Amino acid sequence: MKAETKVFDIRYGWGVSYESMINKLHYPIGVNFKEFQVSYKSDGEEYDDGIKWLSLTEYNLTTGGFTAIDSEPPLEVGDLVYGWDNKNTGDMVYGRITSIDETRDYPFKINDNTWRCVSKEIPQWFIDANK
Repeated sequence: MKAETKVFDIRYGWGVSYESMINKLHYPIGVNFKEFQVSYKSDGEEYDDGIKWLSLTEYNLTTGGFTAIDSEPPLEVGDLVYGWDNKNTGDMVYGRITSIDETRDYPFKINDNTWRCVSKEIPQWFIDANK
């Protein structure tokens, strides 16, 4: 999961991910919530309890809606995706990935521009921002 991805934890609400420097090997995902930060394993677990808390969509215990952060298959050239730079700009593109260079800050080339983040599904934050 790329930094600056909006994620949901049923206990804390919405937060924004970053690359955690605390115990990076075991808990590489940090999330900034409104008043605090939490570190997670790469699959969305906070502890070794087998519970994946982080979701790409809002969920609850009645109707569900959970989308695991590790549920998306690896992205490949040719995939149709949504691309954006960060959660604050609202700028987004929909198109086909023409190249990927993971060594760059903006690794995904779509429609002759490069983008920092991509997803095959429209991100929840973009849906919420355009209501």
